[in-house]
Amino acid sequence: MKPDLSVVYLTAKAPVLDVPGSQVKLITDHSNGDRRSFHLHVSTPEGVSLVAGSISSTSPIAAITFAGTAIPDPNTPASQRTPWVEQRFQYWAPPAEGFDVIVEVGQPGRFTLSISDHRYGLPQVPGFTTRERPADRMPLAREFLPNSKTDRVLVSGSFVFGL
Repeated sequence: MKPDLSVVYLTAKAPVLDVPGSQVKLITDHSNGDRRSFHLHVSTPEGVSLVAGSISSTSPIAAITFAGTAIPDPNTPASQRTPWVEQRFQYWAPPAEGFDVIVEVGQPGRFTLSISDHRYGLPQVPGFTTRERPADRMPLAREFLPNSKTDRVLVSGSFVFGL
């Protein structure tokens, strides 16, 4: 389904490419009373310039520590009636050794970590030729913008933890 019927979109079949994406390894999973804590390690392939993603949960999120930094709950004490069930993130220039994420959720403790790796430079596609970005041009630094030409490649994946 087209999101905007006033715009014409070109479509074509495309080959499936074998481009590696981030991997997520569960380090620990333990329960403590009404909370369940997951310690994860995220490894990114070489050449990833940005990791963007989200953590979404079926239970309220109690705490997130992302690459050693505690992420504050966006709710103020006066607005605790709305459970915190999603957090988006961007990590520019992730370290080669990867990074850790600790997620604490209410019981029963199920959540999804969705990740998109952003890389510059197009992969080799059988039957398709491209020109490399000229050496005097920098890559487009922001997200995909309307009418912008970019050589950014996204590889996305989702990982479910808990029940």
